[in-house]
Amino acid sequence: MKRENGDYFDIKKQGFCFGDMDYKKLIASLKTGIALELERELCLGKKLSISRLQKLRIEYSDLPINELLDHYKLQQRARRKFSHANEMVFTASGVEQSSSEIMGKYHNRRAGKASSLADLCCGIGGDLQYLAENRQKVYAVDLDSDSLLCAKYNCQFYNNISYLQEKAENFSEKVELIFCDPDRRPQGNRKYNVEDMSPDLGQVLDLFFEKKLCGGMLIKLSPVINYLKVEKEYFSNWSKYATQWYSWEFISEDGVLKEILLCVGSHAERIKRKAVILPAGVELTGSGTEQVETKGWQSYIFEPDKAIIRAGLVQKLGAELGYQLLDGHLALLTGEHAVSEEYGRLFKFIEVMPYNIKKMQKYLREHEVGELILKTRGFPDPVEKIHKKFKLKGNKKMIMLIVRLGKGHQVAVLEKG
Repeated sequence: MKRENGDYFDIKKQGFCFGDMDYKKLIASLKTGIALELERELCLGKKLSISRLQKLRIEYSDLPINELLDHYKLQQRARRKFSHANEMVFTASGVEQSSSEIMGKYHNRRAGKASSLADLCCGIGGDLQYLAENRQKVYAVDLDSDSLLCAKYNCQFYNNISYLQEKAENFSEKVELIFCDPDRRPQGNRKYNVEDMSPDLGQVLDLFFEKKLCGGMLIKLSPVINYLKVEKEYFSNWSKYATQWYSWEFISEDGVLKEILLCVGSHAERIKRKAVILPAGVELTGSGTEQVETKGWQSYIFEPDKAIIRAGLVQKLGAELGYQLLDGHLALLTGEHAVSEEYGRLFKFIEVMPYNIKKMQKYLREHEVGELILKTRGFPDPVEKIHKKFKLKGNKKMIMLIVRLGKGHQVAVLEKG
């Protein structure tokens, strides 16, 4: 490794931790203005030598160089979420846990025309910077002081926001809508049950059902929660929060399921389930009770978006497309005509064979396959493990889908539809 008057600068070696940043000093410096030359140099990050870093501390003794260096690193990590990340300030957890720009804009659209709104557990303001748009009054609530400082900076162009450092469950102002993104890592480990969030789901719902602070709620939940269990325990006729005024939205971004949004009160939909596919904004609603026929392999195979699968709307989509289920236990559709890919991915069926590694190896050799895309449904082994069993030589590309049908496994050769 090349050295420049010593080792290259390493954050861990220097003992820096994003959580130890002095955000008051950092933000004061950013508001005063950082020289472009210094900004460019700090953006180099790990390419800075220890000696050069020490010289910068002396040369700019009035600036928090450590905080600025960490700040630019966090900005770089946040660019995958925000197109204007270079204009924002982040905490380390805020980079990982905040909604992306696309999700924030969707949340704002979903909030509708509510004139007053509270963003509980607002974090660094990832959603707040969009939710505050065109509202008369907005409350930003978070228990973490650093997060609130970041939110104030990121939303400094608004004058309609009041910032409250308190527990979300202690919020007491009346608003038209409450948006809440409970902390799913209250002790540092990710939690998957709504009772383990901070605040837990019951504490959030109490703001609507008991304190009657709002007309509607949008509650951001983990995409892996058992929403049917939540539905039964929280909204059944015998439960504390018995109501028909709730609905679920399953939201994916670029093919990845990002969240389940629980909508309550005025913001609940008449139909209980909706899949939302972003950034296209395509939506599919249904009850989850729709049914289509089950058939074997046909000319085309359709892989629904994960939001549709999680919402239990695969058969509803099949009815919309004129497709059938490949198998009753698989979230795959099949049909005889090509369809649009706005709801997922379309593949053309070429042929099928029994699952056998040796036969698959021979098939790949005979077809001179050098690049193989493997997909599985109902198969126990991960794709990476199967892929290691093949030595690919050739210049052709192939898609193989391994599925469990009945008591055995089959391999279908596909090509992009």
